[in-house]
Amino acid sequence: MVAGLPESIVQSFHSIIQLSATALDFGSEFASNKTPEEFVAVVNRILQLHGGNKLERLRLYFCPLDLFLPDINNWIAFSIAKGVEALEMNFSMGFDLAPNQFSNGARFFRLPDHLYPCNSLTHLSLSHCEIQPPLGFTGFSGLRFLSLADVDITNDVLQFILANCPNLESLILREWLSLESIELVAENPRLRRLAFVECWNTYQIEISATHLQSFIFYGEYAFGSEFNLSESSNVIVPSLEDAFISSIGMEHTQPYHDYTMLLSDIAQVKILTVCSETLMLPSIPEDLTYIYDPSE
Repeated sequence: MVAGLPESIVQSFHSIIQLSATALDFGSEFASNKTPEEFVAVVNRILQLHGGNKLERLRLYFCPLDLFLPDINNWIAFSIAKGVEALEMNFSMGFDLAPNQFSNGARFFRLPDHLYPCNSLTHLSLSHCEIQPPLGFTGFSGLRFLSLADVDITNDVLQFILANCPNLESLILREWLSLESIELVAENPRLRRLAFVECWNTYQIEISATHLQSFIFYGEYAFGSEFNLSESSNVIVPSLEDAFISSIGMEHTQPYHDYTMLLSDIAQVKILTVCSETLMLPSIPEDLTYIYDPSE
């Protein structure tokens, strides 16, 4: 037994080490039966015992309390030193969507500066954190997959990351709360897949991705003019092959719920999946008044 740790917890991290020497999973299942203090103690002990030269994947689900920020930064530094390729960090533990804040006193975790020079990353998944790259950041040269869920980031930084990840193939934006408008101009020839999922507070989206092949959008209508007066949805995707468009559960945003322009701008798509609600509830512009005609 390791001094200071219950036998059940010691057994849990020994079993993790036996699973794979190159992949460590400290996800929600791992965290479910531990206090934050126990979680930190176990993770620190596992990393101390890790003897491999390579760590391909690190998965983390934790609460970013100030007390544990040095530990979190050390975990990230450890994975970078081991040449980590897939880094999944979810800091939503204790976050309540309704008041849009942490119930445990935590704050959005700011990614440490030592993460940004990491060139081994191919997959990066982030949730409930703050992205502010340091001066001199030149992008993630090897990154192929990027998923951002409720992150604090500016549109300029997002655009910079897109422009400086030359191997990026897939981008997922989920539960977006920090940006009211998003402009994605991606000339990267490798970017093939783009997904927006439940971007609640985003009211204006513009996309120009000439090589994009797959597009998923689930949420409130956020394309083109908010007054539906433009002739385009501001979506330029000439190479698109498949698209999934759904507004289920989002219909309360009428009259800005007309997907007609978007569907017109992706008319060249080969495979189109659209939920019935999206087609049944087109909106009527506010400046148009319906005049009742008794002869109708």
